[in-house]
Amino acid sequence: MKVINLTEGMRFGIGVDGLTEEARATAIDFDGVVQGSDGQGGQFVTSDVRIIESQEALMESMNLSVAASVHYLPVGEANAKFSLAQQHSVNHYSLYILFSASVRNAPRHMSGARLTPAAAQAYRNDPEDFRLTYGDYFIDEVHSGGDFYGVFVFETFDDTSRSALKTSLDMSIGNFMAGGDINLSFQNTIEEAKKRSSMQIRVVMAGGSGQENPTNMQELKELYRTFNQAVRDHPVDFKGTLKEFRYLPMPAGPSWAERAVRDDTIKECGKRIVEGIALRSNLDFILRYPEQFETPDIETLKAAYRDVDALLPRLAARAGECSRDLSHCTLEGTQPVRVDLPKRKEDAGDPLQVKWRDILEHDARAAPWVAEANLKTPLANYDRGPRGGRYKLFVGANGPTGGLFWHPDLGAHVVYGAIFQEYLKRGHCEGPLGYPRTDEATIEGMLVDGLDRISIFERGQLWWDQQSGKVSDQRPPSRFLVKLDLQDHAVKMQDVLKNPGRIAIHQLVARNALRPR
Repeated sequence: MKVINLTEGMRFGIGVDGLTEEARATAIDFDGVVQGSDGQGGQFVTSDVRIIESQEALMESMNLSVAASVHYLPVGEANAKFSLAQQHSVNHYSLYILFSASVRNAPRHMSGARLTPAAAQAYRNDPEDFRLTYGDYFIDEVHSGGDFYGVFVFETFDDTSRSALKTSLDMSIGNFMAGGDINLSFQNTIEEAKKRSSMQIRVVMAGGSGQENPTNMQELKELYRTFNQAVRDHPVDFKGTLKEFRYLPMPAGPSWAERAVRDDTIKECGKRIVEGIALRSNLDFILRYPEQFETPDIETLKAAYRDVDALLPRLAARAGECSRDLSHCTLEGTQPVRVDLPKRKEDAGDPLQVKWRDILEHDARAAPWVAEANLKTPLANYDRGPRGGRYKLFVGANGPTGGLFWHPDLGAHVVYGAIFQEYLKRGHCEGPLGYPRTDEATIEGMLVDGLDRISIFERGQLWWDQQSGKVSDQRPPSRFLVKLDLQDHAVKMQDVLKNPGRIAIHQLVARNALRPR
């Protein structure tokens, strides 16, 4: 016997394919339903939290068999638990934490179970046709209760940050389940991790009428506290126990050799689907963050992604064909996709994160405009800019206050204050000015008071007049000097404006001696 997740159409006496766990036709008549333990059975309660590092471990922890993965369907068409495992398929570059809780009541089972007249006649006529119609198991018990599975996904910047995050989570996770509550140190670790990585939460829950799926740690904490009682009050039928037909009076079935071929083929299809989902997840991550890897061959990786995407439904179809007809139990034409994945950089660091920390520590003028209080979402949830760049806007009570902008050819720079407001009106990095080449700097020279400011962009500049408070895109007088503090040498403004690419502008640091506005 084995316990499976109930899906649509499953009920007492329904036939089930033992490998793919698909519901088949109704095979059993019965006299009634009996409550387990004389109707007085208690609840079986489990809860767990663990770091998941493989697709197989994710599916096993969610009680999804590898063979059942032959149900592979596009996102939105698969059952809820398999969709969760598929949408958050495990890649090697992120960290996954699975929260699970299950409340199972004593099972109800059939009394007087027997084959229906139609099923008995089908078996007498052709045991193999019977198996194709009814499967090789039937649902003998039904468990009410409820469960939920929540996946926290942390997308890190490089192997160093992934290793550091895993260490901190490992240290806290041991104290997580203390009386069904969330340990404070673990909660603090999660909150700190959200600042250093992109975090997503996805949940599948059954049972507990009125319960909301948790979207943050506080809601998760409350759900753990109340889930047992909620499921006791509002249970649903969510698991079933399978029993083989051979426990009923049955004539001889298919040969051992035929069953072995079918079993091996379907299991291998399921295994290849799980491996394909994991490979596709790895490819997706590399294609979204190619800058984190050493010389990725983008076109080859894209082609491999397309091949995997096409292979998965073929494997699912082949498993179904094999289940229905032994002559289709072959793996020909379903070979796994092979591709060499590029090596991830050891300590790339996210350029926006590095720049932001440098500003907060060393640039007292820019720091208030990009303060942590103005960071409405984690810095890791940045926006993609043109030509492979990225940016993050900071928003205060009265609207945007500043922004960090990065391009692989120019580096990361900060724009803030009045210059930023004008830059924003012009479409920031997506507008005609393009990405910034420098941080904001002080204009110094004859006939100026040393308080005017300038930012230089790919296709122009914006400078702020301290006395008038106005921002202009016109070229300042050539006699002005801009204090760029580049290797302790002042750079003439006309040289920067005529040929900004001549100077390694992107190497400027934020520690310039800037006068307060």
